Amino acid sequence: MAAVMMMEEIKEKANRLEIDPSSIDLDSIHLPPGEDCGIVSDDEDVYQEIAKSLKKYSKKYEAEDQDVSLLLSEQEREKRRMLKEDWDKWVSEWKRMHEEEKLQREELRDGEASDEEEEYEAKDIEVEEVIDVSEEVLHFE
Repeated sequence: MAAVMMMEEIKEKANRLEIDPSSIDLDSIHLPPGEDCGIVSDDEDVYQEIAKSLKKYSKKYEAEDQDVSLLLSEQEREKRRMLKEDWDKWVSEWKRMHEEEKLQREELRDGEASDEEEEYEAKDIEVEEVIDVSEEVLHFE
């Protein structure tokens, strides 16, 4: 039966060799052609052991995946909370500035407080101004 190394054993060996396992790109490792990596294709026992191990560890890794997913969800919630806090801070700053500028707005509106749109009354003022008067004689024939 071929020797199978579990992930924990790989991590322990990497630590003993002072190698950070997260720095290794496993996808970039290519074995030479013809290497069987210790798994003999005719050995049905090895395949059965691997199948059992897959069933056994798939539950464990699914749980780990769920934990990671929950962690990511928590990070996303934290990010949203921070964005909401920034928004609330901006709104409160705007309200403060709006209140500070209230007197200036009233002065511009001739002393009328018209912050509420329902209370605002528009006044149309028509002004006629004679700019130039010229007389022209028209002849009708």
